[in-house]
Amino acid sequence: MKHLLLFLAALAATLTSSRAFAQAPIEPQQPTYDRLHEFLEDTVRSPLWWIEIPAAGAIDQAANEPEEWSGSSGFAKRNGSNALKVISVEVIDHALAVPMHQRVTYDPCTCSGFARFGHALSRVFVAVDSRDGHLSPNVPLWVSIVGTTTLANMWEPPTYTAHDVVVSSAIAIGATAGIKVLKEFVHIH
Repeated sequence: MKHLLLFLAALAATLTSSRAFAQAPIEPQQPTYDRLHEFLEDTVRSPLWWIEIPAAGAIDQAANEPEEWSGSSGFAKRNGSNALKVISVEVIDHALAVPMHQRVTYDPCTCSGFARFGHALSRVFVAVDSRDGHLSPNVPLWVSIVGTTTLANMWEPPTYTAHDVVVSSAIAIGATAGIKVLKEFVHIH
């Protein structure tokens, strides 16, 4: 319990308001209706996308999750499942971001030092409004993650339960945070 409280305190300190991570307000942008281009830039044209799917498949293979998928065909099924999950997250995220006027493409920090790390992590929880640059809750991302792990019931074995949806959602949020940190420091688009 003590470790959980320390972790939550560290997380709260990291994700405090933008004053703690002094980045100037984001410049407003004219809303773009070229969402297909933005979607392609975030997915199939991104080298991270092509690393994320087999990496997740390899982790699942090493953990033998789900157990019903064994052998070489199990590895293929795991990669196929992860590809469907990644595509679903992106499609749902982009589709919900349009009516909510949120940018999906990662916005690098204009600050320096540790503030960049906080900025990257915060983008899991807040998104930039495309109309005036203010930050708002990143509801499209959250819905896309939980929705995708729930949709996975369609192709995962019957042993995939509500518990697996919760665990998979938490893992996906953590992986998303890691990807945003990579995008902040490595400049991978």
